Amino acid sequence: MITWTSLGLDEARKAIEAGIAAARRFHRPMAFAVVDPAGDLIASLRMDGAPARVMKHAQRKAYTSALMGRNTLTMKQDLVDRDNTMWDWGDDHFTTLQGGMVVKRDAFTGGSPVPGDEVLGAVACGGGTLELDEEVARIMVRAIGFEPVVDARLVAGWKPRAFSPASGRRVVARLPVPDEWLARGLEPVTAVRLRDTVFTSGVPGIDMRTGKLPDDPARQFDLAFENLQTLLEASGVAPHEVGLVNYYIPDPSWRAHINRPWCRHYPGVLRPARKTNQVPLPKGLVVQLQAVAVAGQTQKPLEIPGLWHRDPLPMGAQVGPYVFSSVIGGQDPATGDLIVDPIAQIQAAFDNVRRLMEQAGGGLGDVNHVWVFLQEHFAFQEAMVDIWVKMFPDEHSRPARKTLPYGLAGDMQIQVQVTGMLGGKRRNFEIENVHHNDPIPMGSGIGRLVHSSGIAGLDPVKGAGLRSHFGPTAAFMVEGGLVPETEIALSHLPTFMRNAGGTMDDIAQLTVLLRDLEDAPVVMERIRRVFRNPDDIPALRFVNYHLPKQMAVQFHVTGVLPDAV
Repeated sequence: MITWTSLGLDEARKAIEAGIAAARRFHRPMAFAVVDPAGDLIASLRMDGAPARVMKHAQRKAYTSALMGRNTLTMKQDLVDRDNTMWDWGDDHFTTLQGGMVVKRDAFTGGSPVPGDEVLGAVACGGGTLELDEEVARIMVRAIGFEPVVDARLVAGWKPRAFSPASGRRVVARLPVPDEWLARGLEPVTAVRLRDTVFTSGVPGIDMRTGKLPDDPARQFDLAFENLQTLLEASGVAPHEVGLVNYYIPDPSWRAHINRPWCRHYPGVLRPARKTNQVPLPKGLVVQLQAVAVAGQTQKPLEIPGLWHRDPLPMGAQVGPYVFSSVIGGQDPATGDLIVDPIAQIQAAFDNVRRLMEQAGGGLGDVNHVWVFLQEHFAFQEAMVDIWVKMFPDEHSRPARKTLPYGLAGDMQIQVQVTGMLGGKRRNFEIENVHHNDPIPMGSGIGRLVHSSGIAGLDPVKGAGLRSHFGPTAAFMVEGGLVPETEIALSHLPTFMRNAGGTMDDIAQLTVLLRDLEDAPVVMERIRRVFRNPDDIPALRFVNYHLPKQMAVQFHVTGVLPDAV
């Protein structure tokens, strides 16, 4: 006897409830539909705020998937492959919009199974981007106990390692970058999850399906975001959990390509903090992205009253207890204008840091790390240090800091970028006989979060018996150039982490400043020796920032401890 097998009301409710939960997690009002194998509606729902047209499209997507026995994007690909049009099917209700997915199970013919051949119905959703509609539809299918039908034509032929939430150590997702790129100075392209925090390396716009770099710069920017999203998803975080995205571009002319993919991936008011850094990149690359995310938290944009960015980004973002700033300058909040007097401008920049932290419910005592970008002539370095000491007067409780000469436009003398942590007391720690010549600590920690200042190839024998702050570092560098500098700097890391209350396993990210980007493969080899397991290395970022002429390499550590200290 012929029987009819179909999804029912219970399955429809489960699918729609799962879709609603996912839509709320992604902060998007959406519409949902579930149909039987004939395409007839079982149940549908439109969330508050979702336009009526989205509901109609969701029903058409589900109808198409059920009758054609394929996902709507597969239907679209079929039309391309066969050189057909929608009119060839003679059904005005068909659509190839994303987010319609067929639900199938194994059929049995003569007692033998035919894998995934019996159509039980279809689910669909609408109201998001292409990627979001597809992801929510997959969630709906899985909620009723089935796996989504996969079209091999529409997915890449590789898959990054999935995140294991039970792990208390680094979990690394890695993209398959060809060795030729690593030889050019590109770091391994990874996302490292350590407890609740995810840090990425620099993520380029290489096409991971081919290993090739597109000639079109706009395509590189698009692919960089796609690669970043792949890494973050593999690490178990969603777009709204990202607190910071840094851009690296080799030339200001590439700025024209920044905002289009940015607005596509962050289309609403929920956007992470952002800074664009102009630095040399491996030959051929026009962009790298680097992100920080906090799993289980939702980004909250932060603004400084009276100030704003010309681009579509907030002044900062709070994700749980973490605070990330975009670039902060010396503008006057009363007018929005840049203060021309250099000293007053530097003071205003740090005052604006305080204002941002206050918007997050904290203050300067919650700042854990500061990047300071000074106009490249460095004429006002001493003035900046004087203001620094005034803003952070307790020499035993100052943020970690790195100050760099940087090409700033016009009358701008300073830009800063900060990372903060709310709800803890800042503590400082040092490396015995290894000191800075500025009034900054070797490292700072608040709660679980640990940052270092620059850790270079300083010889502790030469530094023995000296006070914490002394003159130029040239006399205290180990001799011999890049290799001995790298090795002695790396030898300081276990001591640094021990004094911070952790171990080398608690390092989530290493930012490596290089005087010459071509030195990256040599430094990479030494890093592998220190961490031993090539699949368990912190997220790396090689950056060709200006370093003192006597220095070839410098390390900056970000750690996440097992417990708040």
